[in-house]
Amino acid sequence: MRQRAMRLLTVVMMGVGVLAVMPLTEASATPTCIQNIDFRGQEVPASFGDSVTCLLRTGNDNTGVVALQDALRFCSGHNIKVDGDFGSKTRAALVRVQRRIGVAADGEYGPITLSHMRFVSAGDIFPGCRPVG
Repeated sequence: MRQRAMRLLTVVMMGVGVLAVMPLTEASATPTCIQNIDFRGQEVPASFGDSVTCLLRTGNDNTGVVALQDALRFCSGHNIKVDGDFGSKTRAALVRVQRRIGVAADGEYGPITLSHMRFVSAGDIFPGCRPVG
């Protein structure tokens, strides 16, 4: 009985060790963008609590996607529909922009893409486009 308990404990400890060394990916630790906010004068995607450290990917459907689509359409010249649905055309446009700005072209929007993209100016009658910051 004692030997069986020791084997079980060993298996459990090995499992915990494996979990302890598995790195968290950016996607697993970063919340989804669910809205758009005025951040440093630009309309950008944000998560709950107005954090701009968030992710958007295929399948998302919210106003955070609208801010991304506005930037892709009006600041980068991509002919996509601004409907809040992150579909294949939004992903393809984002990949093209990511290649142009020199970040990983994975088709997912996150903090690194945010720091290099141009966004629509917030609150202007004739919005311009400029980088965040």
